[in-house]
Amino acid sequence: MFEGIEEIIPRKLQPDVSAVAEKVSSTVDSFVDMGSRLLKWDIDKQRKEEYHLPVLMSFRHTLEMADAGSLLIRHSSAEPVKALLRSMFETHMHLAYLLEKDTENRGAAFNLFRLLRVKDNLDKSDPSTQEYKQLKATFAADSIISGLIPPVPVDLEEQKQELERNLQKPRYADALKEYDRLRIDGNGKKRKLTWYTLFNDRETVNSIEELAKYLKLAGMYEVLYRGWSGTIHATDIYHGKVEVSSEGRAGIIQLRNPETIQLIGKQLLMMMLTTLVLYVNTRVPEKALEFKAWWGSVLPAFLEITGEDPLLTFE
Repeated sequence: MFEGIEEIIPRKLQPDVSAVAEKVSSTVDSFVDMGSRLLKWDIDKQRKEEYHLPVLMSFRHTLEMADAGSLLIRHSSAEPVKALLRSMFETHMHLAYLLEKDTENRGAAFNLFRLLRVKDNLDKSDPSTQEYKQLKATFAADSIISGLIPPVPVDLEEQKQELERNLQKPRYADALKEYDRLRIDGNGKKRKLTWYTLFNDRETVNSIEELAKYLKLAGMYEVLYRGWSGTIHATDIYHGKVEVSSEGRAGIIQLRNPETIQLIGKQLLMMMLTTLVLYVNTRVPEKALEFKAWWGSVLPAFLEITGEDPLLTFE
């Protein structure tokens, strides 16, 4: 009775579209499969120091985003993959910074900032703090949740004590010292800091854009990352979604538009390849021969998808 409108949400793909979507998706799957091997090889090294965890989990995040992208492409839902690509590019930069040098201190900085975010959340959950009072006022002014009160965890004190114990651990001593050194500028004003501002030769690196410049990835940031941002912030709601006929009439293009399958698939594969190469070279270089053999097996499909010839043609 309330089925979807076929002209708007065509869930049954045309055979040629289905074949191309499957080809692209299966190739992405092959990249995720190799990524899973790299992750397993790295885990098997049993490096116990906590600073390795941001590396492992960032790489896992990349695999999860790519795997989700494959599922979307298989159903011709390529446009939402841009949001995943944006996250993958940020994660690649995090990995590149962590693995460039001084991984121990930079990993500790990553973990420290996670704890500081926990501290901020706990402060907002404590009725005795100014942060909680501000949050309560924010709730009251909200048009949707004005009737709600910020929740207070029943084990708030235990969480705060656990946090303080973690912050006092020796592994964070150098990161805390670096944080305290940088958080106030020469004029006594609080500085904007990110975890990658710490232990950085350039102390002005306090945004993703600055990190891209530091890593010499500013071109990718300008051309790709900014473009993907339109999907994240819902500002790119016209491009590729509205068409004008020869009579001057505007029409809304269907969901699951297959025209971007190849382009988005190409971007996804290129992003994955960049991260896989970084990871194998820095974390498991002894597996280079296995990686090379895998690359030879997927190269034909990779070249077909990323090449100039279109896999689908449209009138």
